[in-house]
Amino acid sequence: MYQALLKNLIYPCIEIRYPQEERSIAHLKFLEKTQWWRLKDLLKFQEKKLHAILEHAYRNVPYYHKMFNQLKIKPQDIKTVSDLQKLPILKKEIVRNYKDDLIAKNYSKGELIFSATGGSTGEPMSFFVDRKWSAWNIAAAYREWNWAGYCMGQKIVYLWGAHQDLSKQQELKIKLSNLINRRIMLDAYKMNRKMLDNSVKVLKKFKPKFINAYPSAIYLMSQYIEKKGLGDIRPRAIFTSCETLLDNQRRTIENIFDCDVFDYVLVSNHYGETGEPGWIREDVDKNGLINILDIYYFLVQEL
Repeated sequence: MYQALLKNLIYPCIEIRYPQEERSIAHLKFLEKTQWWRLKDLLKFQEKKLHAILEHAYRNVPYYHKMFNQLKIKPQDIKTVSDLQKLPILKKEIVRNYKDDLIAKNYSKGELIFSATGGSTGEPMSFFVDRKWSAWNIAAAYREWNWAGYCMGQKIVYLWGAHQDLSKQQELKIKLSNLINRRIMLDAYKMNRKMLDNSVKVLKKFKPKFINAYPSAIYLMSQYIEKKGLGDIRPRAIFTSCETLLDNQRRTIENIFDCDVFDYVLVSNHYGETGEPGWIREDVDKNGLINILDIYYFLVQEL
């Protein structure tokens, strides 16, 4: 009942002040339709969006305008996703060294939102997003988690480690967002005995239906729970991201919590107003990769 109320009434009322392209629930309902499209329709839609973003990049982004000219190609030369091989990989050092040239000229500074990776593979990488991205990001996260049984508004605990996200937890709008979404944030970077004790107490009292965590953090917690002989923490599923989930970690986590683990690739740890993670994402379950064709992206190569 609460989940339906949140999705169909509370969030639409909250987002009514936003332009249509910045409303995450409208995007979510669109994505819930596209997931049933035929493959040829998805590919057609993907290519349409791809052409639009390439044209935008060429006309408005100094880095890409210069790159296209140096390669002597035009956006219209990229007709399919496979043609992206004609373009060089956007590496982390390029983003760091040409940050200003990667900002579109048709965006004002007031439209930009600072974001960054969590730095789990080394030095964090910073960049900018906008509210449109945030809305699509939230919608994509909810749809993907729904595939694992999650409905927005169900109790969820984040065992999270991105400082830029955890540092915002005392802001009033984030507190309200956590309350509305029935979400609790726990610090994955302070996994000492005291923190583990407190985290376990939170899990036992709050009884979350889902946990979203760094693989190493939830693995450490599962070992701690096993050592303590605790067996009454039973979420329906656990989501992991930001680090490589090893096979032995998955087996241990699933055994201790008695639920499935769903791992997804996460490039950005920026949080929107509703606190959902993501930017470039692909969901992986135990049977392999779930390809998402209705959300186009450029992959930033990990070094």
